Amino acid sequence: MVPSRIVLLFAAAVAASAVLTGPDPAATPAAAPHCYLHVKARAGDSCAGIAAVFNIDAAAFRRMNPGVAAADCSHLTVGTTYCVADGSEGSLEPSPPKTPPSPSPPKSPPLSPPTPPTPRQSPITDACRSWHLVSKGETCTRIEKAVGISHTQFRKWNGFIDDDCSNLWLGYYCCIGV
Repeated sequence: MVPSRIVLLFAAAVAASAVLTGPDPAATPAAAPHCYLHVKARAGDSCAGIAAVFNIDAAAFRRMNPGVAAADCSHLTVGTTYCVADGSEGSLEPSPPKTPPSPSPPKSPPLSPPTPPTPRQSPITDACRSWHLVSKGETCTRIEKAVGISHTQFRKWNGFIDDDCSNLWLGYYCCIGV
């Protein structure tokens, strides 16, 4: 029976340049005799390249293939069968299952405008977040300059303002920011 971890990594092995051969009774002397999964090297294969595909390190690859000298590890012999799983520690092991990311906390609802102060003239935009209490002698221009808004914004937010801004009521709130 083929160990389940071989099945898990079969798809990764197909992408490798080496050819997956499974247990190989005719393994070359480079491979350990108790190996249960082999690959056949192709041109350009290296210890590190094959090891990466099978989720093992290059040292484990060399241990499982005692016929491979460290100096030869960058250029493996084309057509030679190499061991990638012998059941020992550091051998082909399935990667731990990935834990799905924890769900994001629910998004907070958008901030609702603060409760409008009273008294206020109407209509005023429902989106208003900043308020100003009209005091004696104030004009639209004075309020707009003090808070850094345009006359267009002030009139848009405060629908009760007439063309010449002569209807601000003393002691009432107006909107100065959304």
